Amino acid sequence: NLNVRSGPGIAYELLGTIAEGEQVELTGRISDGSWWQICCVNGEPGWVIGEAIEIPEGAETIVPRVARIPALPTPTP
Repeated sequence: NLNVRSGPGIAYELLGTIAEGEQVELTGRISDGSWWQICCVNGEPGWVIGEAIEIPEGAETIVPRVARIPALPTPTP
């Protein structure tokens, strides 16, 4: 299973998982392509690490960069 997070990084909240071989819609990416936004997990967009998914050829030019990255959660003391 692949973790799906609320933002592009492991510090973001875990929203759920997707199974190996499951197809998802790519809806956004960060500029370096290391994290991709997908639709949807439990009704919410989520983020997966790029090295763990098969990205269709040309997706880097078709899928838009996400301009507003969610803020990192504030750590609790």
